[in-house]
Amino acid sequence: MNSPAKSDQTQSRLAKGADEQAARKFEIIGPLPRVLTILALLIVSGAMYFLHGPEMYAWPAPYYIIINGLIILFGLPPILYRAMRQTFGEGRLTTDLLMAVVIICAMATGLLLEAALVVLIATVSEWLERTAHSKVNTASRSFSIPGSQIVHVRKGEEVVDLALEEVGPGQALVVNEGETVPVDGEIVFGNAQVSEAAITGESSFNPKSEGDKVFAGSVVQHGFIEVKMEKRGEDTLLAQVELSVRKATRVRTDTEILVDRITAVLIPVIMAAGFGVFLFYYLTAVDKTADDLRRALRIAMTVVVVASPSALALAAPTAVWVGLRRAARRGVLFRNGKILEQLAGIRTLLIDKTGTLTMARPQVVEVVGFDGVSEQDVLEAALFVERHSDHPLAKTITDYGQDKVGDTDKPDKFFEFEGGGACGIKDDRHIKVGAMWLMEDGREFSDETMKWIEESKDKGRTCVLIADKTRMLGGISFQDSMRPEAKSVMQRLRKLGIKKMVMLTGDGAKTAHQIAVDLGMNEYVAECMPDTKLHRVKKEQSYGGGGVAMVGDGINDAPALAKADVGISMGAMGTDLAVAASQVTLLRDNIEGLYDAFAVSRRLVTSIGVNIFIACVLGLVLIVLAAMGQINLLAGAILQQLIAVIIAVNAGLFAR
Repeated sequence: MNSPAKSDQTQSRLAKGADEQAARKFEIIGPLPRVLTILALLIVSGAMYFLHGPEMYAWPAPYYIIINGLIILFGLPPILYRAMRQTFGEGRLTTDLLMAVVIICAMATGLLLEAALVVLIATVSEWLERTAHSKVNTASRSFSIPGSQIVHVRKGEEVVDLALEEVGPGQALVVNEGETVPVDGEIVFGNAQVSEAAITGESSFNPKSEGDKVFAGSVVQHGFIEVKMEKRGEDTLLAQVELSVRKATRVRTDTEILVDRITAVLIPVIMAAGFGVFLFYYLTAVDKTADDLRRALRIAMTVVVVASPSALALAAPTAVWVGLRRAARRGVLFRNGKILEQLAGIRTLLIDKTGTLTMARPQVVEVVGFDGVSEQDVLEAALFVERHSDHPLAKTITDYGQDKVGDTDKPDKFFEFEGGGACGIKDDRHIKVGAMWLMEDGREFSDETMKWIEESKDKGRTCVLIADKTRMLGGISFQDSMRPEAKSVMQRLRKLGIKKMVMLTGDGAKTAHQIAVDLGMNEYVAECMPDTKLHRVKKEQSYGGGGVAMVGDGINDAPALAKADVGISMGAMGTDLAVAASQVTLLRDNIEGLYDAFAVSRRLVTSIGVNIFIACVLGLVLIVLAAMGQINLLAGAILQQLIAVIIAVNAGLFAR
């Protein structure tokens, strides 16, 4: 859908990555040691100036040539190499080319001190950019746990310490109070309060007991657990979070691409402007002496240096990097920075109800017997079958009825029907539990049965029928509860600028209407099927007036999620597909993350705008002052780097 932009992103990313790798292979010393060495030599240079005076420390004095020559010899080759590679190898005009031209012009006219200062400026700029990039890796590493560590493994009655690499799937690991869970797995013994802040960003503790899932990076508090290992190392959810953060930084946003294009245009304009300033001051000089030539060149160099768009180039990436880190710490994963920026333009939000606005944990709300069958007999028949099924509704029925019914017979034969239910057979007893279509094999549905089914449907309940060989025994209905934070999140999303919110649900119209009114939805679509959701996404996109986002569980809603401008997957805890396929993945088991995703995106756009404004306005002021000869090269360089620092500070404030 956005192939030209994606092409630009890919080319820019590959070019930049190749340049960085080649430059780092070429350089012997990193930018920070070069900066420190150049500063030390400049301090010596300043000492020579004060000791011997301006007359003794100027061109062509030996001290002047040796010290500044060393600085240029030390710092110019990496700058020149990058400039040549970017210009001739990749066809890109960058600030390195500007700096290289200025340095060479200064050397040609004997302005070695000025050339040395520009070398320092270019090296500092390189160091700042490298530092900004490294913060991304530091941020992503903050989500990881050590790859090699010693863990406690259950061996019969004993617990032995082994390296994590030696532990295989299915083995039980003991995690004591205060320790970090090293793997993804299922608790097979014990209970504890567990903090999943490393993954979800929530600092609260969640109670975990036998049968619950836990994830690497979680911290056990107030208890201990034994975990049957399912995944370790790079396969864990935490590792996938780290990988997602790293991948997200490799795709450039539309704003970054635009800034790159502007920079490519600005470079020749700045060079032409510098040349024009040089001609103006030299041609308007009265005597046109060598000193006039050097003065004109100094002013032109200052204009070129302060006009360098290096600060502008940092404006968007810095905010994007910080935004991705901020989102990840809140349990929100963006596939890339482009999506983070794009989310700010969303004005229509389509939300699947089940598992998003609701808890996706249906509870039994009614057990009914038909034609005089007691509720107890209905439950007993249901448990006869459902105790042997792994279906979520079967487990709900078992949990609900086991204390009310007690032990039941075990069927000799057990069958499950995909999407329909299950059947248990023992001697002459033949029990079916499941959907209405499963019962349509000769049995008649009484008026009482049909009335109960219709009433349950109107209330938004899920129905399961129980039957024997010849008749309907009864039914069990379930209802999912709304998430307590749902209404508040919808209200806050509207304040962030979401103009239209549409709820998509498989419920009947009556129930859907009531829920939509309670949550403040603009519209609802009842009795929704996957193709209905896809059609609705297309319909909303055809209206224009802002992007369309779809929020769902990442599996049943996949077609709609893929078609939407931004697809947002809920409840990725333990769902590899959601982490791998969604553009935005909410790791927390609530929809507060949905608000966080939009809030971070809105703040990102604001931060980028402020950064670009700062870079442009302050840069323009410096250009005017430099062109008027009011600031020298050293002052202009310091002020130009100060703009970059202000941009970094603003991005840091955005992260709060």
